[in-house]
Amino acid sequence: PIKLYLLFEKLLSDKNDKNLDNAEQFLFENTENLYIEDTKKCFTHLINVYANYLRNNKLEYVPIALRVFKKGIEMGIVLDKDNITSVRFTNIVNLACQQQDFDWVQTFIKDFQIYLNKSEKRETVLLAKANLLFSKENYDETIKLLNEGKCKNMGNEAK
Repeated sequence: PIKLYLLFEKLLSDKNDKNLDNAEQFLFENTENLYIEDTKKCFTHLINVYANYLRNNKLEYVPIALRVFKKGIEMGIVLDKDNITSVRFTNIVNLACQQQDFDWVQTFIKDFQIYLNKSEKRETVLLAKANLLFSKENYDETIKLLNEGKCKNMGNEAK
């Protein structure tokens, strides 16, 4: 893991695309040689770098961030102790909807809602489904779903 941490240290000091690509490539090509805790920490750091870019309106990173999330899902490192936070769940749905990857996001919602915290599940899934409908420009169904769901904490989930 020393090389991994050196790559991520370099990324911390200089967040450019080359360092980001090197860290991502090394992480995903060497996961079988790394402790799961190291893998998850570095994965989370990658996601945070992309999230920062997206917050700064660098939308060219949307497909890359979605690709990283999909790799993390395939590798089983998106979940933490068999849980996914509502924020991470919502962020994944948002990215997939922005990429118009509608079939994939529908499957993601169905398959991963079981890992949401029980107290947040109903509203998080409702918001995800509404986001999917809205992204497909199905506005009437979006409004209908939200009205039927009477989503109380929707502002908390839209991160």
